[in-house]
Amino acid sequence: MKDIRWDTSVLVASDDDFEKGFENLEIMKKKLVSFEGRLANKEDFKQFLKTNEEFEKEFVRLSLFVSLEKSTDIENAKILAKRQKLAFFGEQLSKDMAFVSIEQKAFSGAYIKELLKDAELAPYHRSIEKIEQAKKHILKKNEEILLSGAAYVDQYESIYRALITNEIKFEEVILASGKKFLVSESNYGKVRLFENEQDRKNCTLALLKGYARHNLSIATNYLASVKSDDFFATSRNYESAFARALEDEEVSKKVYENLIAGVHHNLDTFYDYTKSRKKRNNGKLAITDMGISMFKLPKIKYDFDKSFEIVKRAVLPLGEDYLKGLDLMVENKRIDAFPRKGKRSGAYETTDQMGHIFVMLNHVDEFSSMETMAHELGHAMHSFYSENTQPYPLRGYEIFVAEVASTVNELLLLEHMAKTAKKETERLAYVEKMIQMAQQTIFRQTMFAEFEEWVHENIHKGVPITYLDLNKKYLQLVELYFGKSVKIFPEFQYEWSRIPHFYSSFYVYKYATGMLSAMLIVKKIKENPNFVLEYKQKFLSAGCSKDPVSILKDIGVDLERPETIDEAFELFGNWVKEFKRG
Repeated sequence: MKDIRWDTSVLVASDDDFEKGFENLEIMKKKLVSFEGRLANKEDFKQFLKTNEEFEKEFVRLSLFVSLEKSTDIENAKILAKRQKLAFFGEQLSKDMAFVSIEQKAFSGAYIKELLKDAELAPYHRSIEKIEQAKKHILKKNEEILLSGAAYVDQYESIYRALITNEIKFEEVILASGKKFLVSESNYGKVRLFENEQDRKNCTLALLKGYARHNLSIATNYLASVKSDDFFATSRNYESAFARALEDEEVSKKVYENLIAGVHHNLDTFYDYTKSRKKRNNGKLAITDMGISMFKLPKIKYDFDKSFEIVKRAVLPLGEDYLKGLDLMVENKRIDAFPRKGKRSGAYETTDQMGHIFVMLNHVDEFSSMETMAHELGHAMHSFYSENTQPYPLRGYEIFVAEVASTVNELLLLEHMAKTAKKETERLAYVEKMIQMAQQTIFRQTMFAEFEEWVHENIHKGVPITYLDLNKKYLQLVELYFGKSVKIFPEFQYEWSRIPHFYSSFYVYKYATGMLSAMLIVKKIKENPNFVLEYKQKFLSAGCSKDPVSILKDIGVDLERPETIDEAFELFGNWVKEFKRG
């Protein structure tokens, strides 16, 4: 098996190159700071933006190099030193550049209009347009400095991670085999797939009971985090942390409300699936069984080359130019494919937005690794089209749409595998994987989003919430979202405690909207081959040239319309019908 590793020398060729780059950053920083007091002059402001762009390119180049090297050699002392050097530089930079937001607050409406009329500033129009909106959230200089310093006390996620990593102890479980098993977050992924249903149940409940023993502490920390979010948001003249999260991402409240209402409206379709599962399983179905597939995938080895070719066949509807972009990822040594000592786990895609796109995998010749490959290459091709179309300031797509292209690729892969399956049971296994993907990404994440909104709303209104209230509300939502066919154990009231994303407020809903958007896109690709060009030109190539909701609207995915959610669920309904017929 050939070793496939990325080549980071395209970013930084040597230690000398890194040091010269860092010296260049110091020089450019001094130049940037010299613009203090001059941003209200159009020519100076234009020069500031251009200098800042060059500075950003250099900073990202060095930072990306360090990040990639650290990912593949986490104990590399030289890289850790470079990382720390850049971190200290970045901290000081944020203080030195505090004048930018202060001066932009003073920009008049007339001056902003003047900037927007300047053709030379066309690539910066989106950021200039945002100045007017941001002005009301920028405070006086001393207040900005105070809030900047206060941000360092917001360590609730760090406290949470320390608690669950070092303090929570889980009881050993005696498995059906007679062996003792100590469950933990690191091995829970395996637990969910245990063949013995009693083992799954006992291990899951042991995990949740571990959190239950720290219920008060975790709740106190989480509620303090929510109050902190609300404080920082209202201090900057946002209505609430919820309003801040949506406004900063240019997403309307209607999108969030439509998501929750739309999922509620389509819960019956999910209940059809759980009823069918229960019937197939002799009238038994517990929440701890939901990770197990009724139809098993064939045991086939998918090495890297085989996986890559299958992924290419799956995304063939996206066109030859798309496939060529995938080939370039391999040819240009932009993929680090296999696990090895010192390399971090997981997978991701990253870029310097200058055409240097990298994908990290930990491929192990299983179908799940091929799914991951399809997903991460979806991210890579989103970057590829954006970076080959948009000017530098408009290349980076927003987080709200970040999971769409990757999920489209995953769904195309599963559809391809189902279509080319040799046996009916194999085809149904891929169909069920799509259902379970929707279960985890739409229903579960929307349930989290509804819980999170409830917590924040009550805290913002000053309504007292205790750990018991959190437990009660969460269990009610679990019972609602899973329905009467699924047996829910009381211990699941503590499950909210093990969701770290709650410390990144109003993040989880984007997984659900991303999946629903991807389902609609796949539906459109299947129904109309001409849609592919629209998808590539108006979505993949759009970068951040518009707000993310408008970019989706341009390809007929309007998340502000309730009907859009129902249209996406038509695809989910078809999967459920196939499962029930199988």
